[in-house]
Amino acid sequence: MDWFRRKISVYLLALALALPGAALQSAAAAEAIANTKPSELDMAVDGLIIRPIGFVSIGVGAIVYGITFPFHTLTLRNPGAAWQRLIAEPIEFTLYRPLGQFPR
Repeated sequence: MDWFRRKISVYLLALALALPGAALQSAAAAEAIANTKPSELDMAVDGLIIRPIGFVSIGVGAIVYGITFPFHTLTLRNPGAAWQRLIAEPIEFTLYRPLGQFPR
């Protein structure tokens, strides 16, 4: 049992040392992405192809959510996860994202 505690202690120490570096790296990457300007091609592709597909995905998601809503409510009693995945995320991607900036 003593070896198990040592092993857990080593894993926890490694995790504690790795987490701050990962957080700093992800913050730096997010800042670098936010500071980049999209190219004209990115903006054109986004406006002419990706956004219309996003509007279609919102409609399809709403239809699928409406059809499956009774099953989510009766079985899982948690329709919030389906709402988030089928409706909220496509709305955020289509309407609230700056033109030409794609999530990475």
